Amino acid sequence: MKNRKHILIVDDVTTNLRFIGEVLKDEYSLSMAKSGRQALKLLEKTIPDIILMDVKMPDMDGYETYSCIKGNKKTADIPVIFLTADTRKENEEKGLSLGASAFIHKPFDPKTLLDTVKDILISRDEENELNIIANKDQVTNLWNRRFLEKTFETYIEDGLDGIFVLLNLEEAREVNLSGKKIEENELLINFAGLFTSAFPKDAFISRIGGFEYAVLLKDNNGNSSYDSVTTIVDSLNEKVKDLLSIDNKVLFAGVSKFPENGKSFLEIYNTSDKAMYLSKNSSESEIEFYDPNVDLSELPSNNKKEIVEVSQLQSMIEDEETLLGPMVVDYEDFKDLYRLMKRYALRSGERLQLVLFTLKDLSGKNNEAALLKSMNVLETVIRSTFRKNDVASRYSQSQFFVILSDLSDDNRNEVIQRVTECFETTCENSDIIIKVDVEDATF
Repeated sequence: MKNRKHILIVDDVTTNLRFIGEVLKDEYSLSMAKSGRQALKLLEKTIPDIILMDVKMPDMDGYETYSCIKGNKKTADIPVIFLTADTRKENEEKGLSLGASAFIHKPFDPKTLLDTVKDILISRDEENELNIIANKDQVTNLWNRRFLEKTFETYIEDGLDGIFVLLNLEEAREVNLSGKKIEENELLINFAGLFTSAFPKDAFISRIGGFEYAVLLKDNNGNSSYDSVTTIVDSLNEKVKDLLSIDNKVLFAGVSKFPENGKSFLEIYNTSDKAMYLSKNSSESEIEFYDPNVDLSELPSNNKKEIVEVSQLQSMIEDEETLLGPMVVDYEDFKDLYRLMKRYALRSGERLQLVLFTLKDLSGKNNEAALLKSMNVLETVIRSTFRKNDVASRYSQSQFFVILSDLSDDNRNEVIQRVTECFETTCENSDIIIKVDVEDATF
């Protein structure tokens, strides 16, 4: 049997608790509290999926209890439905203005209660799914850097101890490129699979960017397992060698303790990066542990780059992916590229145009899951329509930016029309429409 959603019902009247319980018991797991204080006590032990709460209660009313719930980061995201016999509009407006998910008047119809609870839970599941998607690396499906930083901050706020493992496989990428054994994205996915199977299930594994990864390991019972990390990294290095059919080590790791070696993400990253520098310049070990007493400037480098010709350098840094379609980048990179292209256009006299695609949901349901799916359709269309010298980026959950260089109005309009027609044909949701704005870049 699938796991039931858990509902906390808060009402000072026993008959109300019984009635609501009878309505919901066949579909949900239930907890009950007869006061706001009792509800807060229960929330210290368990986190329900939704809370149904009476407004008018002695000692601590529903509004005060709600404020306490929202003031606690562990319970702040729980949706709350207010229940009340008070039919005054100002009370409902107050509850909704505080952020309540719904307001149901007593006496209420059982079907109305069931439908309201069901709709809010479905909406919450969709929101959670969107949050997961937003926090995942698009290539490897590991957690992304943004969520890594947020999780590390949470660990520190919660007073947790542990270790931060920084893993670098850039040399593995270079080895693979020289032999062209595996496509780059496939290689990234293979490495992600190796990490997921090698580290403990409670490890937080993230791709920071490129071929750099990070792992957060919580300190369980005073043991952050330095020895076990060494064993894991040694084993991973052998598996990477087997994957690429090579003999030399290409996986390097730097390890720091938190909060001892860093209480902010930047601090812990920098200390781990220094330890990784040691591992790259060590002939003996692929993993090093941060030591604040080591002066890195005095170390000889075994990782010096050879002198190369410009043609060799170009070959080394070129993207191995097929150069078709626009360059699609994160928004921060998009801003940097725009500034660079703007400088070039200013000197060359080329024309730069900004095209903003915006999706709108006409249903009024604010269905974020449907909007995300439609944005994925739009991205696919943009990738297959624009030129390789154009640059594109997602600006928000409903907007896509494209920079066009040196394109006439007629050609621009033709491309935009192709995008809109293809989107309208491909998008399955007729409630989602596409709007286009175009402006010339100003200098």
